[in-house]
Amino acid sequence: MVSYADFVHIFLSTLALIVLISAALQALLLASQEWMLKHKQATGFIQYFPPLEVMETYLFMLISIAVILLTLVLASSLILFHPVFEQHLWQKILLSLLAWGVLLMLLIGRNYFGWRGKIAISWTLIGASLTGIVYLGTIFFMPNL
Repeated sequence: MVSYADFVHIFLSTLALIVLISAALQALLLASQEWMLKHKQATGFIQYFPPLEVMETYLFMLISIAVILLTLVLASSLILFHPVFEQHLWQKILLSLLAWGVLLMLLIGRNYFGWRGKIAISWTLIGASLTGIVYLGTIFFMPNL
């Protein structure tokens, strides 16, 4: 039976994944828009996109929300599953911390070093992929958790 705390953890995890998938899709749209503009092929559906700066602002808003949600997920997992090493959850925690660190470094890099464009797109896709691996690994390899 799933307790209320477990439900909150599962809900936050799913919400974080949804936000990160949205950020990954936003990053892919940003990459395609940037490529089309650089290769002077700005015709078709790209004409209806907002400017690059607006698209990038949306991307970083999604990443900020995802970092907050991942922080809550990690905190709740450490509280709920306290003996992490006894429950064989260290792989999930390690990959989740890695994804959280990648996304946090992206936000820090943007604020302090001005990371934009390809760097932001790459780091977003890496962070979203790591989180997706954790989520899918939980579904397929740990079904009774």
